[in-house]
Amino acid sequence: MTNDAKNPTPTLSELLNRLDLSHLPQTEIIRLQAEAARAEYISECVAKVSSKIKALFAARKTEVNASVIRHA
Repeated sequence: MTNDAKNPTPTLSELLNRLDLSHLPQTEIIRLQAEAARAEYISECVAKVSSKIKALFAARKTEVNASVIRHA
């Protein structure tokens, strides 16, 4: 599955809105929407933190490699 501009991957909230939830009480629908929004937020935060950690290790790796290089 590719994530391009023409067909962006739908979010969990968008997928939840596509479901027929008419059999559920309004409080349950609100709870489901809140949990979906919370899950998306946590997922976004984890992705940001992991990318920052990856960038930190990449920067540290280049520093170590640069310090090891010795000229004759």
